[in-house]
Amino acid sequence: MRVLRLPYPISVFLSITLRNVGSKTPFLIVLLMLALFVVACGSTNSGTTAASTPKPPTPTPTPDVATYKGNGYTFDHPKGWIEQNSNGNVQVASLPDGSFNVTALPMSTSLQASDQFYEIYLSTYLKTLKSATKNYKETTVPATVQVGGETWHQKGFTGEMQNDGATEKINVLTVKHKDKEFTILYGDDQKVYDEQAFQVMLKSFKFTA
Repeated sequence: MRVLRLPYPISVFLSITLRNVGSKTPFLIVLLMLALFVVACGSTNSGTTAASTPKPPTPTPTPDVATYKGNGYTFDHPKGWIEQNSNGNVQVASLPDGSFNVTALPMSTSLQASDQFYEIYLSTYLKTLKSATKNYKETTVPATVQVGGETWHQKGFTGEMQNDGATEKINVLTVKHKDKEFTILYGDDQKVYDEQAFQVMLKSFKFTA
């Protein structure tokens, strides 16, 4: 199993996040879970040519998922992915590659989470990851994304994090929800990166408290 080892960051605020989320984050191959959409058509011939009568499209199979219930949130993930919970944070790692991490930090309810706050938070987070990444390159991703009914701020990058020549594609999302700062970090080897698998988790993410 490939293990990501990061240096301790420069602040206590950030170190809690990285220690729980990224210090030992395996990035293993994502399982192929969604089948192709198939449309079947049939025709009949009886002496003269009859008009083709299309059959109803075959329904898209429902992904086989399991539900993780965290402290104040839930989300679905493909069955067969391993749940690893540490200090109230969860990492869902597939076999044998791919990783989806959620961490929740206590945060003062009086703190105003402005766009400037998120920019500083994510920039500092990525700066720490950059120090442990070869050929680091930030990617162009939407600045915000809707997850769990809230607007999360987002950044992404690619780079070699395991010293094995593989280039990882990583996305980091964060949002302040009530008295906690939630951060999601997910990614995989760029060659086998499966956006659909991660979207199952992101689209099913819900706050319960």
